[in-house]
Amino acid sequence: ILKIETKKNKQIKEKNIKNEITKYQVSLTSIVKIDFLEKIQKYEFSVSSNGDYLANDKYSITLQNEKRLIEDLTSDITNKIKNKINLITNDF
Repeated sequence: ILKIETKKNKQIKEKNIKNEITKYQVSLTSIVKIDFLEKIQKYEFSVSSNGDYLANDKYSITLQNEKRLIEDLTSDITNKIKNKINLITNDF
């Protein structure tokens, strides 16, 4: 059984002289719980990834930048989870 809980945290990273937001930082953290029923073993680990994106005068472009970053961070976390699960299963 595989259970994954992921949380997103978005913070302001930079502001300009006019106190306008120019850059945001996003971090994704996943807590992964694995129960191997046939082995009666449980594992729990966490993985995280973070990055930043530029704010734009147009809100729609800012949202596109955020969406693109979240897709990249999700892909990174997915790879980390797969690698960790492979390490765990290789220990059997």
